[in-house]
Amino acid sequence: DLDEIEEVNANCILMANLQQASTSETSSAPNEEIHAHQETVYRNLVDQLA
Repeated sequence: DLDEIEEVNANCILMANLQQASTSETSSAPNEEIHAHQETVYRNLVDQLA
């Protein structure tokens, strides 16, 4: 469904923007932890389309 794909794309853009913002601030979580969490969120979004 095109609407769902557009929603996933918008969420991915949002996550990328949040990652960029978080790397410019002091973060208590290591970058690897943040990246792993973002990949999990992305996979969950993609799984919702299936």
